Amino acid sequence: MLLCGLVILALVLNFKKPDILATDSIITFTEDGKILGKTTIKLSNDNHFSIKIDSLHYTMKIYGKTYLSGQKDSQLVLAAHTSSSFTLPYIVEAKAMDEDFKNQDSAVNHFLIDCYVSIWGIKKLHLVIPVAKKIAFLKQPVLISDHNYVRVNDAGIAKVNLVVNVANPNKYMVQMDSLVYSLFIEGQKYLDGEKLKKIELGPLDTQKINLPLNFNLKKFMKDFKGRDSAIFNFNVEVLISTPDIKQEHIVIPLHKKVPLITDINIEVNRVKIKKLGLNNCELTAYVKAGNPNPVDLKANHLHYIVKVEGLQWADGVYEKTISLPKKSSVDLEFPIHLDTKKIAKSANDYLSGDKVQNYEIAADFNVKTPDPTLKNIKMDVKNNGILHIGKLIDKAKKK
Repeated sequence: MLLCGLVILALVLNFKKPDILATDSIITFTEDGKILGKTTIKLSNDNHFSIKIDSLHYTMKIYGKTYLSGQKDSQLVLAAHTSSSFTLPYIVEAKAMDEDFKNQDSAVNHFLIDCYVSIWGIKKLHLVIPVAKKIAFLKQPVLISDHNYVRVNDAGIAKVNLVVNVANPNKYMVQMDSLVYSLFIEGQKYLDGEKLKKIELGPLDTQKINLPLNFNLKKFMKDFKGRDSAIFNFNVEVLISTPDIKQEHIVIPLHKKVPLITDINIEVNRVKIKKLGLNNCELTAYVKAGNPNPVDLKANHLHYIVKVEGLQWADGVYEKTISLPKKSSVDLEFPIHLDTKKIAKSANDYLSGDKVQNYEIAADFNVKTPDPTLKNIKMDVKNNGILHIGKLIDKAKKK
């Protein structure tokens, strides 16, 4: 017994506390008001013997109420004179904390670490370690969609500039060190992107940020044509630094059923000559615009440019707001002013019906939807093809 006591005393006197070399945390905000956390801790053991942690339980209480809990039942081994890493999972009742402390910015957090350790011949030594620290509450930054700018190229890839308001609900500065985002629809990945520039948000501050991304619109339209809605999973991963924490890894998942806008059908029915002169010509294009989507759409600020065989024929603005009810179509009239002097031969060929020529239409306009997720989209699109306008005019004259 004496020898055993001396051995234990020697261990206690020569015991070197493991040093924390690094920590890394990932916290995920869930839709039911919880935080799922995983903290990875790297420890160094400078002792001449290994340390075994047989089990580990930990809680965090504020004013006697438990808000954080977790446990690690598998054995952790810190080998002698080496460093080891292990991950501690935990759950935080974030919604309850927000409600209980909505009028407080900070509080004393009481952490309790309850573990069993084995050192040499000493097995399952019960240790209880209390830690108390005043910590400022971290409220989840809020992302609010403002508007989107979309440009679609000939390959069907939409280059999107997503403008988002980022609100800091905390009463202290929050620094966003990096931002990574991705979108999955029905389990398929359609886009990803990142913003590595640091963003500083002052207390209760809101700032606009631009998130550039590429979206495979052609694939999206093909995959979901005929569908009314789909499940969108938009994941945002951000590194956040506050006065109390440094580069906390936060994951904010946005899971929502969203109405699908897959297509807008445009068809030129006929073209009518309103005025024909030596210097200019006034035409009216009668267009049918179809909205096969499950939501009402409104388009405004329509600016269009028409080119034929590389020559610009028209540059116009449609001032009226175009209302496109869901699952229906509307008839529109677009005025076209032609400078026949400027486009001379191509205009004569086109209007006489002697030739079929290539045209290109470039347009930019705003699209509004009633869904707050889509809100306001600014689109910039191009379309090209072949149109025998002379036959359309002849057809119109016969009516």
